[in-house]
Amino acid sequence: MDAIDPVGICCYCSICRKIAGAPFAAVVTTTREAFRVVRGSELLVKYNATPNYDRWHCSRCHASIFGEVTDKATFPLFVSAAILEPNDIAHVTFDHMFVRSLVPWFHIADDRPRHDTYPG
Repeated sequence: MDAIDPVGICCYCSICRKIAGAPFAAVVTTTREAFRVVRGSELLVKYNATPNYDRWHCSRCHASIFGEVTDKATFPLFVSAAILEPNDIAHVTFDHMFVRSLVPWFHIADDRPRHDTYPG
């Protein structure tokens, strides 16, 4: 991503949980204009996870790369925090989205904003 100030989000939706193999997936948001794949773009494949959300992943290792809301052009891309350099996002704080899908055995331990669906 180009030099921007990304917003961090922990997503608790059932699809993110399954893909991450964890109670949530950590993503950072960025504009479509600021995001670019610098190598390996030929390996990217997408699938339509839900009627209005496409997920892009690596066709070799299946690592989640990013997701996009297809029916809202102004929505940011949701880039997997795991693929970014830790020092590049060390300053990012993470809010919570789709907490309505939070599994009962996991408890959010911070006071960051919580959203039942996509944030504003």
